[in-house]
Amino acid sequence: KAVLSGLEDNLIKNTRTDYSLSLKKADNAGNDKVAGISFAITGPGKYESSSWIPFAKADFKLNDPSESGYEVKQTDGEGLIKWNLPYGDYKIEELDAAGYEPVEPFYVRIDVNGKVSLLNGEGRGELILDSEEQNQINLIIKNVIKTGSLSVEKIDGETGKAIAGAQFE
Repeated sequence: KAVLSGLEDNLIKNTRTDYSLSLKKADNAGNDKVAGISFAITGPGKYESSSWIPFAKADFKLNDPSESGYEVKQTDGEGLIKWNLPYGDYKIEELDAAGYEPVEPFYVRIDVNGKVSLLNGEGRGELILDSEEQNQINLIIKNVIKTGSLSVEKIDGETGKAIAGAQFE
């Protein structure tokens, strides 16, 4: 048995470094501060060859009293969410975005030095890696506002028949 001087109960305690991961919610109409949108984060796990392999939930829980292995946060008044996480790969899902086209789940990596990268963002215009650095807005998620079609027809008030060639501005 080795005895280490100056250590209480002869124990060495390691602490895991937490890094920040920030995302900002925006939309395609120029609003860069979309508040009240929920996101769930799951991890750490491993994202490899387009496959998500979560670690056992017993190995890691993120402030989650239900012990389901994920944490849900809502964007604040500035459209921001910030998590403090150990390094690893994470799956992020947008849960409810009323009035917006849904964003498919995406994956990010925080490396051992805190550098943030987007793992499946190729060709996805709604995901922008804004900064790889700590204490910056790392990701911008830009939703498309849901739209619909509208048909307008001008009717003659006396005859009730459609008026051909009517124009609207």
